[in-house]
Amino acid sequence: MGVIRRHELTDREWELLAVGDTAGHDGPTCVDDRKIINGMVYKMRTGISWRDLPARYGPWKTVYTRFRRYCEAATRRGLR
Repeated sequence: MGVIRRHELTDREWELLAVGDTAGHDGPTCVDDRKIINGMVYKMRTGISWRDLPARYGPWKTVYTRFRRYCEAATRRGLR
């Protein structure tokens, strides 16, 4: 992966997370899952607003939308 920044998942943490296939995501292109997840982690660990998310994580709205979808899916499965 290269440089691991302070607020990002390590290779080992990423393996444990085991995010599934991205097929089925809306939009013209599918942004790298690791980039998106790291953007979520960065936002949660720093407390910044979604709009202030650094560009290295992709468009802030993409990160936010995926975060919202993951939360909604967890709620439907009863994982609060």
